[in-house]
Amino acid sequence: KIDAVIREKYGLPPVMSTPVKYADLIMLATERRDLGLDDGSFWPVLEGIPATEMFNVIPLAPGHAYGMFMERFNELSELRKCA
Repeated sequence: KIDAVIREKYGLPPVMSTPVKYADLIMLATERRDLGLDDGSFWPVLEGIPATEMFNVIPLAPGHAYGMFMERFNELSELRKCA
């Protein structure tokens, strides 16, 4: 399973913690709202999960998103080497 391989490679716990899972679902609800994915259909996984009002998700072009992701990934990878 890909999730297990990623968790092992980066020293993450084998199971996502409850607070992290809840934050992940809040982000899914927020993405659904902000990226125009809410067609009114019922998403059982999001029942009772609110979208955040703290910010809006702004879509990026794929190349721009990739560049930003890799920049942050490299930054965090360097910090891990120093720890």
